[in-house]
Amino acid sequence: IYDRLVSSGTFSESQTASFAKQILQGLSHCHRYGVVNRDIKPENILLDLRNDAVKICDFGSGVWLGEGETTEGVVGTPYYVAPEVLMGCSY
Repeated sequence: IYDRLVSSGTFSESQTASFAKQILQGLSHCHRYGVVNRDIKPENILLDLRNDAVKICDFGSGVWLGEGETTEGVVGTPYYVAPEVLMGCSY
């Protein structure tokens, strides 16, 4: 999705809504099975140019967590890390 954004400069409101919905559905599916990616960023969202379907990739920093388990530590790409992670909060 990063390359498409750089080349086109913007996405329409409907494209943005579609991409966001698909990303959130993908994250929800991962979390249902205890998988936490920890490095969500545009470069890790693949886009199928034929149908604008998105896929989440690069689970190299990811972890498996059991129900109620949390993790901590600063993991991910610095520019995209959530402030609460930088503050040392568990997540």
